[in-house]
Amino acid sequence: ATEAKIPLMLQLLNHEDDDISSNIIGFCYDYLHTLKQLSILSDQQNANVQAIMLTVVKKLTYDEEYNFENEGEDEAMFVEYRKQLKLLLDRVAQVSPDLLLTTVCRVFNSALQKWQCTQFMEVEVAIRLLYMLGEALPASHGAHFSGDTNKVNAVQEMMQTLVTSGVSAYQHTSVTLEFFETVVRYDKFFMVEPQHIPTVLLAFLDHRGLRHPSPKVRSRIAYLFSRFVKSLSKQMNTFIEEILDRMQDLLELSPPENGYHALLSSD
Repeated sequence: ATEAKIPLMLQLLNHEDDDISSNIIGFCYDYLHTLKQLSILSDQQNANVQAIMLTVVKKLTYDEEYNFENEGEDEAMFVEYRKQLKLLLDRVAQVSPDLLLTTVCRVFNSALQKWQCTQFMEVEVAIRLLYMLGEALPASHGAHFSGDTNKVNAVQEMMQTLVTSGVSAYQHTSVTLEFFETVVRYDKFFMVEPQHIPTVLLAFLDHRGLRHPSPKVRSRIAYLFSRFVKSLSKQMNTFIEEILDRMQDLLELSPPENGYHALLSSD
C-alpha cells in the first residue's frame, strides 16, 4: 500500500513550493525507515531511494531570489528547510550509503571540473554535499581518512580536488564560506596530505579569507581559521612565522579618534 503512494510522494517532495515539499518530508523519513528494516531492496525500491536522493540535491540548491546581502524571513525559512533536507540525506545514507557516496562524487566532480563557468548555486551545493557527507557517513573523532576504503578514497580525492581546483577564488560569498567550512570539517585530510597546507593557509590569509571585503565573511573565517590552526597545531610549526608576518597589519589596533576608542566597528 505504501509503495503505491511513492510516486505522489516524490512529486510533492520535488514541488517548486518549498512549503509543500517540506510537508512531505516526514512521510519520506518514515518510508526510508521502513526500507532500512528490509534485508534486501527491490529494484523499484532502490530506484525510489535514488529519486529521493536526486530530489534532495536539487532542492538543497539556492535559487536566484535568495538575498545573501539582506537575509529576511524567506531566507530564514529556506535555511530551516535545508536542515530538514539534511536530515533526509542522513536517512538515505542509512539505507544506501554507497548510493549517497557515488551521487555526491558525481555531483561534486561535475561542478568542480568546470567551476569557472558554473553558476554559484551549483558550485555551492556540490561543496555542501561533500561537507554533509561528514555527518551522513560519520567517522569516530573525525577520522574520515581511515577505515572503509571506498569512502576514504572518495573523500580524499574530493578534498584533493577542492584544494587544488582554485575554487576558493569563486566570487560569491556562499561558495567562499562553504569552501572554508569544508576544509575545517576535514582537517585530518591535511595530516594525511600536509603538502596542501600552504595552499589553504594562503586562502585563509588573503582576500578570500581574513581580508575578504565582507565583514560577515571575515568574522566567520576568523573563527574557522582558529579551529584549523588549533587542530593542526603540530603541522603549523613550520608556518608560524609566515602566518604572523601576513597577519601583522590585521593585528594592529587603530588609534583612538578624538581621544576616545571606537567601541563599535563594521567588524
